[in-house]
Amino acid sequence: MNAMKYCKPESIAIFALATACLALASPGAAYDPEQGDFSKSEDDLIRVVTYNTERRFVADPASDEAYARVLLALRPDVILFEEIIPEATDEQIAERLNSVLGDLSTQWHVYSGISQRLRNVIASRYPLSMMRQDTDPPSDSRGVTMALVDLPDDTSSADLYLMGVHLKCCNGGRGEQARRQKSVDAMISWIGKGRDGNEENFELAPGTAIIALGDFNFVGGPAAVPPLDNFLAGDVIDEATYGADVAADWDGSALTNLLAVDPISGENFTWQGNGQYPPGQLDRIIYSDSVMEVAESFVLNTSSMNPAQLGVAGLEATDTNIGVTSDHLPFVVDFRVTGTSD
Repeated sequence: MNAMKYCKPESIAIFALATACLALASPGAAYDPEQGDFSKSEDDLIRVVTYNTERRFVADPASDEAYARVLLALRPDVILFEEIIPEATDEQIAERLNSVLGDLSTQWHVYSGISQRLRNVIASRYPLSMMRQDTDPPSDSRGVTMALVDLPDDTSSADLYLMGVHLKCCNGGRGEQARRQKSVDAMISWIGKGRDGNEENFELAPGTAIIALGDFNFVGGPAAVPPLDNFLAGDVIDEATYGADVAADWDGSALTNLLAVDPISGENFTWQGNGQYPPGQLDRIIYSDSVMEVAESFVLNTSSMNPAQLGVAGLEATDTNIGVTSDHLPFVVDFRVTGTSD
């Protein structure tokens, strides 16, 4: 029996609901989306989520209950939020996460990036260090929000270096693509500096898992491909500013672009579209596959779930809809850090 299906928000106040669901949740792990179970398949996997919140998380009380249900269904270990308003402080975000997802052994750690009307925010169950708001030389829109996540030694052979972004949107002929490429160049260069110890006070231990994630806004048909391909391959375009090319994975190979798929519908979009543009895969998780293994990855879309699946997950059909939580869907990956490259 999955106790989560009895945690109904209609009958319990939202934060009491969170506590009750955490207490009732089975200690086992049985990832089975077809049955509405999104829990990790193994307890020692690390679950990472990237979620563009469309300015609503913490900021919009009308979205609180839906966001809480989504977070409870996913139970992330590390989150990159995008589009957090500047008025929502790190303390408020940590308080909300502690209320919904915390327990006596977990207090959430939060670090915010550059505030340009909107911010990227890293949140983690595990301690954070080496926090920075941008690379050096700097990137473009909203910087690169970075931190080293101190993963548990008993489950992970190395720690996780997170690079969170929300790159310049759109393809309106105003240099957006060049701005995205600038950020890609900066991230490639920064990974190389950390891996090779070429930056003062910044060096990644060998085998550190590296994940770049967030709303990359790679749009524009075939014209969108170069920045993504360049990032994966470590191909720096502006070498005068950012230096030579860098094979960014520890074994000298390319990084890996993890494709997002809704396990219920099979659809691969993370942005739900609008009246002008169709849905697209704007959100990305790009990682160093030589030192980490992916167990599961998925996009959560409550509108594709049937009533039985929603009941087991403790979700409502509109929870991830535009106007309720966000126009983006949460993109989730469960991984294991091996810390070694073949």
